[in-house]
Amino acid sequence: MKDSITLSSIDEDIHFEPVDSPFEFGIRRIEEACDKIGFDPDAGVVTSKDAIAQKLKAMLAGIKTPEGFHKWMLPLSLPGAHFFMSIGEPMASVPPHSHDHGAGIRFIVAGSIIYNNTELTSGDWMYVPKGVKYSFVVGHNGVTLASGYYSCCNGGGAGD
Repeated sequence: MKDSITLSSIDEDIHFEPVDSPFEFGIRRIEEACDKIGFDPDAGVVTSKDAIAQKLKAMLAGIKTPEGFHKWMLPLSLPGAHFFMSIGEPMASVPPHSHDHGAGIRFIVAGSIIYNNTELTSGDWMYVPKGVKYSFVVGHNGVTLASGYYSCCNGGGAGD
């Protein structure tokens, strides 16, 4: 029998401040990584399996993520959004936090998360407005998330 997963599973005393930098910082971070290895995202179709994409994944890996998570920034952006992939281990939790530079959306690709006592599974999504605190717990089988943010919540601070 599986344990019940609820938001009460998150320790409210744990303080998590994501690296939340302005959108422009994310543009610079992507450009610097691409320039360093000579990658032009507009030169042709590229997939996550390409060797150059694997190098960029390592270069754009998250510096500060909650325990049990692996996150990386994709080496591209579209007007108004940076994109990220995240893998969460079973039962990992994201403590309450907000993204104060912009809104974001999370798409559940595989697995599940529990938000507000509701299980979101493959194909579900979660929109988080700028400055709104939220938290969630990963389901029993882990999770793969695709996210888009109007901020750079991955990497060094705006002054780095």
